[in-house]
Amino acid sequence: MTEEQYRRWKNFSMRMARRGFPQMRRPGKIKLAGFVKDFFRTLDSDYFRINETLPVVIDPKWKMDFADHASEFLRDRIVDWDHTESHPTWRDQHGHSSNGPYICDIVSGQMENWNPYYWAQGDGPYNRWDELWGDRIRCCIRAGMDMAVSPSAGVMGFTAGDLRRMYRSKVPDWVMGTEPLEVQHWKGVIPGVGLVPGKRETNGTFDELPDSTQIWL
Repeated sequence: MTEEQYRRWKNFSMRMARRGFPQMRRPGKIKLAGFVKDFFRTLDSDYFRINETLPVVIDPKWKMDFADHASEFLRDRIVDWDHTESHPTWRDQHGHSSNGPYICDIVSGQMENWNPYYWAQGDGPYNRWDELWGDRIRCCIRAGMDMAVSPSAGVMGFTAGDLRRMYRSKVPDWVMGTEPLEVQHWKGVIPGVGLVPGKRETNGTFDELPDSTQIWL
């Protein structure tokens, strides 16, 4: 992931948090945007703060590198939501490289910190909070990564109109492109299986789509 892609990712995610859920009241949008902003603040401070080569120091007793290299090159090594390339220098005592951390895992870790019912008895309160806030937080962060960095078709439920509202009718080309789009229709949902795909068709460019067109981000 390049620096430009990272800026776009943050921009898209924050716009979705603020304008992507029209049914939410203003206090809810402010709270959601706060969670997303906090996620990127954590990335910057705890993961992306080092972006330069550090010398690898091998501990003479354990024959391995104990330095904290988790944030070295991390931004450059991120490929998509659940793929981070191996570290260029870090190796364990067996000479194996280190993959990760993965963005999906970082988000999950943050979610555990945010959910006030993490230590509550029973799963009910935890799951209700996750359905109310966790799902929306993941939508914002993952959709932003899919649009700015690498698509994984991980977010559904949004329309062309939602994107236009997020960008005040000026959706940049890097979001949906300028080529004709292929639209996937769905027949329904099978419990325990998931969505049942229907026909696919080309629906023109994004600018030609009606606001009601479902978009798979």
